[in-house]
Amino acid sequence: MKNKFFIVLVSRLRDSSAGLPLITLRVGRLVYSLVFLVCCLWSLPVFAGTIPERFGGKDTLRYKVYYGGMYSGYVQWKYLGVQTLAGKPTEALSIISDTKIMAFLELDSDETIYLDAATFLPAKVVRKVNVFGSKEDITETYDQSAGTVTIDKTVNKKPSRQVLKQEPPVRHMLSALYFFPPDVSLEPGSKFVFNLPTRKVNVEVRPARKLPGKIKNPPACYYITGRGEKNFNLWLDKQKMVPIRLEIPLALGTIVIIKED
Repeated sequence: MKNKFFIVLVSRLRDSSAGLPLITLRVGRLVYSLVFLVCCLWSLPVFAGTIPERFGGKDTLRYKVYYGGMYSGYVQWKYLGVQTLAGKPTEALSIISDTKIMAFLELDSDETIYLDAATFLPAKVVRKVNVFGSKEDITETYDQSAGTVTIDKTVNKKPSRQVLKQEPPVRHMLSALYFFPPDVSLEPGSKFVFNLPTRKVNVEVRPARKLPGKIKNPPACYYITGRGEKNFNLWLDKQKMVPIRLEIPLALGTIVIIKED
C-alpha cells in the first residue's frame, strides 16, 4: 500500500513538471527529493523503542523456564506504567517468578523495578525473596551520577545497609537482559561491558545464530553473549527488542528461558 502510494505520488510530480519555469522546477525537484526521503523512511520497518512498545500493546510478557531440559516454572514481567520516583518519571515494572531454580538471577522472587524512561538504567529495585524459608526484603537505590548502589536489606526483621561503588552506568542484570539498553550498538562485532553492582560482564554481539528448538515463524534475532562471573547467551528479537530465548550456563546444567507466544 505504501509502495503504491509512493509510485502514484512520484508519477504525479513528474507529469506536472513539463512547461514550468526553471525556479519552479528547482523547487519541484527539492519537494520531490523530500517526498522520496519521507517515503523511504516511512517504508522502513518500525522497531520497538520505548518499554510500552516492547510489550507490544500488552501489559505482560511471560516466559517458560527450563533447567536441564526439564520444565521448572515461569517468569512474568508486568508493565505498571509511569511512576514518579524522587520527583522524576520512571517506567515501573514488576517481575514475578514461580520456579524451583534459586541459584541464579534470583528467579524465585517478587520484584518491582523502576527504570529511567530514556536510558532504561535502574533507579530503584524493591525485592522480596524467600530463600529456603528465610524472608528477605531488599531495596536497591541507584545513583547513576555518583556510581553507587545503596542496598537496604531486612532479614528476619534485622536491617542492614551496604553502599557499593561501581563505574557508571550501573545496570541491573534482569532488566538489562529483558529490556536491552537503547544506547549500545547491536552491529555484529560490537563489544561493551555491563557494569553490575558487584561485577562486570563482557558483552558481545555475534553473527546471527539460528534459534534452537522448534519455533513457529521464528523472528530475526540478534545473537548476544555475556562472559564473566555471569554468563549468558541471548536471542533478541530485532523488531520487538525483547528476548526470545535466554540461556544461562551453570556448573550443573543450563537454565533456558523461552518467551511464550
